[in-house]
Amino acid sequence: DDTPAGFHGTHVAGIVSSFSRKINNSPGIEILSYRVFPKRGGGASNYSIVKAIDRAIASGCHLINMSLGGGDPDDATKDAIAEAHSKGVICFVATGNDDRGEVCFPANFSLSLAVSAMGRKGTFPPHAEAADSVVAPYGKDKKNFVASFSNIGNQVDMIAPGVGIVSCAPDNKFAVMSGTSMACPAATGIVARLLMEEGTIINLLPNSHRSNSMIKFFGSKMKSLGFKTRYEGKGMVFR
Repeated sequence: DDTPAGFHGTHVAGIVSSFSRKINNSPGIEILSYRVFPKRGGGASNYSIVKAIDRAIASGCHLINMSLGGGDPDDATKDAIAEAHSKGVICFVATGNDDRGEVCFPANFSLSLAVSAMGRKGTFPPHAEAADSVVAPYGKDKKNFVASFSNIGNQVDMIAPGVGIVSCAPDNKFAVMSGTSMACPAATGIVARLLMEEGTIINLLPNSHRSNSMIKFFGSKMKSLGFKTRYEGKGMVFR
């Protein structure tokens, strides 16, 4: 699918796969895709987002990556995310790319896990487009920075790499993209890997206790990069 939505989705799926993969040993993680953006172009409807969340729950997913956002809050989407949480499913949502604007909906919903984007100097050529994202604040390691485009605020839960990310593109190609849409699947992927390695939490009954147990578990794996909480939440998830 070489439509803009298909290109974006392929890139996101590649990131989830890359961050969830063990070297030389697949952890057995399955990735399911649900289209919410129409092939003809344009934004995703709330109805499509809700339907995709419902299908992910019904399919037995544990984690849902939502590299999307914007628009007015709506009760149907909130209800779908809340239903996911009650069934032991966590929704990771991109904070948005409005140049340090407020965290977009649905990332700003209380039961979403909002993911902002960071980058690291030296991981892309100095004259690459990604270099435009390098601005203060910098972390404890001065090579780390919060991406200039990343939305921030009190609703941010975590931060992940989202600048100059190489991933899959249609027609067996690779491409470089930046955005909180890239950071969100990076966080989802590493959490999936951690949960698979831990092995017991994902086998709990599909209810809110499982959701809370997953959040508590990977929360214990978070480390601050030295940014304020409105930029990074509790920090980045590490193995």
